[in-house]
Amino acid sequence: MDILVSSVNWENTPRIGIKNLQFDSNFPVKMRQIGNALWSPELRCWHLPHKSDTWQQFRQLFEADTLIQKPDFKEPVLIQEKENLVDTEIDTASPLDKITLSPHPKESGKMCIHVPKPMLPAYLPIVKNMHGRRWNPEHLIFGSTPDESECKIRQ
Repeated sequence: MDILVSSVNWENTPRIGIKNLQFDSNFPVKMRQIGNALWSPELRCWHLPHKSDTWQQFRQLFEADTLIQKPDFKEPVLIQEKENLVDTEIDTASPLDKITLSPHPKESGKMCIHVPKPMLPAYLPIVKNMHGRRWNPEHLIFGSTPDESECKIRQ
């Protein structure tokens, strides 16, 4: 079965649009197995939260089918949380294809975020909408306090 995958907006929320291109009576049964999968008569397709775990669940259920991705569709990226960060800089081995979070080395409950340069065009609007974030031009990072010198981020 061929399945069309696209980016959709439902109630001002980015979602993954899913439309089967050939009739298959098992398609709705499989879609209902995915958390928060919904049918939208207005969009005329199923849609899922734009999250990596939901996307992986969908891929596993439909692994035998052909996925046709529209050009506007971007696969959800897993946000990895760095644990046990002792150094004051993010590990230089940080991947260039993943967003990383690390605990603030000096302030409990605060986080440092690194969005690799190639991913900035897609994710900068999301970062800009985070409550309490501030841009630190000296260190080229977003942080939650005006002085985030402890969270230097490499470019």
